[in-house]
Amino acid sequence: ADADADADADADADADAENSVEPTQEAVNTDSSPTEELEEEVSTETIRARALNADFKDEQALEKIEQADLTELGKIASPLELNSGGQRKWAGFVITSALSLFLFATLSAQYFWRYLPLYSQVDNLRPYYLAVCQWLDCELPAYINLDAIRSDDLSVRSHPTQANALAITVSFRNSAQFPQAFPVMILSFNSANNAVIALREFAPNEYLDPGLRRFTEMPPNTPVQVELNIMDPGPFAVNYTLAFRRPLNLIPRL
Repeated sequence: ADADADADADADADADAENSVEPTQEAVNTDSSPTEELEEEVSTETIRARALNADFKDEQALEKIEQADLTELGKIASPLELNSGGQRKWAGFVITSALSLFLFATLSAQYFWRYLPLYSQVDNLRPYYLAVCQWLDCELPAYINLDAIRSDDLSVRSHPTQANALAITVSFRNSAQFPQAFPVMILSFNSANNAVIALREFAPNEYLDPGLRRFTEMPPNTPVQVELNIMDPGPFAVNYTLAFRRPLNLIPRL
């Protein structure tokens, strides 16, 4: 029994000894960590300093390229070009704008060519049509602008030699900037209540002097003198008016 007691006592003593040693080792390990980090840092700085202060010998250095070789490399190697994103965006904008303008011009040309009989009568557009037709060898419709025809003188009197007849004298001119076709002349007689008593239309070949019938257009600002003889519409025709209209064969058709 005494021997067993002694053995147990020895075992307890050994366990206490082991427990007392482990904290000491942990403490030692804890205390040694900053020292190892310092040694590592010092060794890194040392290696870096050695690398910077290293003195290579000629056989260890890089081989020098001769000037002749550099010249040949310059001929062979292509230059490096750097394109920024801003330049690419600007080039894309220019191309897109040019295509848009080209498309707009094409559509506009098709539209104005489709309605050539109408827009060729516009004073501001007709010069462009004339230029295009000279280039394309085309023919424009005759120019008609009734608002530009000015009647300078109209006189109605009894015919000096014929009974129940009237002698009419009228002068008109083309105030437009382009020559235009001779219009149809309309002469009407009205009563005091403005009721139409007599009306007559005269085509260009009826009212023009025989020497002018070979002309199809009135030049700008050139007076045209007309003399007509008609039947007297009667005593109730106290007023008369002169008007012009476009010839039927010159009405634009779209």
